[in-house]
Amino acid sequence: MILRTLHTTPVNLLTVLALLAGVVCAHAQLPVRTRHVQLLSNNNANYTALRSADGQTVNWSLIQPATVGTTGSLQLSTVSGSDAQLSWLAPGAAGYILGITAGIPAWVDPASYLTGSFWTLLGNTGTNPATNFVGTTDAQPLVIRTTNTERLRVNATGELGIGTTAAAGYNLHVGGVAGTPNVRLTSLASAPVTALSPGEGVVTADNNGDLRKRSASDVLAALGIAKGIYTIGVDATSFVVSTGAFDLLPGAVINVTVRGPAAPAVHAMITAVNPGADNFTIVTSATIGIGYSIHWTVMNP
Repeated sequence: MILRTLHTTPVNLLTVLALLAGVVCAHAQLPVRTRHVQLLSNNNANYTALRSADGQTVNWSLIQPATVGTTGSLQLSTVSGSDAQLSWLAPGAAGYILGITAGIPAWVDPASYLTGSFWTLLGNTGTNPATNFVGTTDAQPLVIRTTNTERLRVNATGELGIGTTAAAGYNLHVGGVAGTPNVRLTSLASAPVTALSPGEGVVTADNNGDLRKRSASDVLAALGIAKGIYTIGVDATSFVVSTGAFDLLPGAVINVTVRGPAAPAVHAMITAVNPGADNFTIVTSATIGIGYSIHWTVMNP
């Protein structure tokens, strides 16, 4: 066996023992000092060196564990004064991570160690919506993907886009193929159709797909249908009825009904239609006045 010091000349172990014996006999206990120690391999050519640090200004001791650790163990140090005592940290359980507890490394269960710091696949408990959320804290959008393809995006300014990036100013923007249904409200499936109540309306879409609430009269106007009531103010047998803002077209179909307080029945006939002025003239079979009204419906071609 050969022990090497800083010098490259091999020193025979028997020679070292003899020298040490002589030193002991002389009652002189001199420390053996060297910059590094070389541990030779079994080929007596290559070695592993253990050396002190350059610029070291204090003395300290590195104390190895008393026993050998198991496979996969990590070495930890406990420092007391100038002594650094090494010990073994056995391998953790499968899935555990190396964390720091009270300044000491230890294997911990990530589910308990990181509680409140991440969203788990099995759900979280004890969350506070005021501080725990899914999103961004800078001016960046939030994107959700499936099959590595973007499906939903919340713009930094709050617009939600499904299947597309929402246009500015649209709180909800749904992408899709023109003419292909892609929004379904199951609560409306097979629901009974009821008359519109005050304040209710009909949802329509323009050529851009923008939705808008319309009144029943708006929808009728879009279909080329208008209706109204002409109230009689003075006794007469001829009346000019205006359709107001409704654009009366040539060839429109007009239906009129006279309503009054009592018999006999009064019949009405349309005698003239003036599309340019958006009005028509009717003549009644008898003189009518206050208390009578003319109900009309127009359907453009």
